[in-house]
Amino acid sequence: MARLLNLTVVGWSAGGLDTQLTEPERIVARVARRLEPGAIILLHDGNIPAARLVATVVKLLLDRLRALEYQVVRLDRMLT
Repeated sequence: MARLLNLTVVGWSAGGLDTQLTEPERIVARVARRLEPGAIILLHDGNIPAARLVATVVKLLLDRLRALEYQVVRLDRMLT
């Protein structure tokens, strides 16, 4: 018997354009300009090696979000 998944379509509101940009600071600056309460951030893992994405872009982004006093939550928590 096939198992059906319950999927929810969700849009994003703050993208890093990280498929085109490779400089972590530029990616974070682009996301930061589009932040607002409830923003959904879109990052890809294709253009930048995953280790570098996490070590640089995600770390810089989380530092910026904390400095701006945003609370970071998982998407599934926002949808419930």
